[in-house]
Amino acid sequence: MPAWHDARSELPFVFTGSAAASAGGLGMVLVPVTEAGPARRFAAVGAAAEIVASRLIDRRPGYVTRAYTTGHPHHLRRASEYLTLAGAVTALTLARRSRAAAAVGGLALMAGSVLQRFGTFEAGVTSTKDPAYVVKPQRERLDARREERDGE
Repeated sequence: MPAWHDARSELPFVFTGSAAASAGGLGMVLVPVTEAGPARRFAAVGAAAEIVASRLIDRRPGYVTRAYTTGHPHHLRRASEYLTLAGAVTALTLARRSRAAAAVGGLALMAGSVLQRFGTFEAGVTSTKDPAYVVKPQRERLDARREERDGE
């Protein structure tokens, strides 16, 4: 999967942050508001890690990044970012006082996590369907090796 290969240094942080955000969100849903402080903090830190790592993928130079920033994968990942951000803001503000807000924020974090995973999966599938995602990076690497070899 060319898209996964190109983002191999960021994807572990995306998935770890996403897992932390959704786990914190589940804690916000299941635990009473007065006892959910650690879950809210865990959710906020996980959401921040997920969003930052995901943005790093979007800003990565190269052709293969287009698999993440166009089409269906982009829409899924953008919706994920909005839900995750809304859940994190809720966790840090309203969820401290309101059971309903904690539940809505927790559900938003879990939904954001699901959409992030599906968006990343779809980006990988998209990058295998279009030969340009495979051929163009291979040619670029081959040309770089030739230049390196010729320069010696």
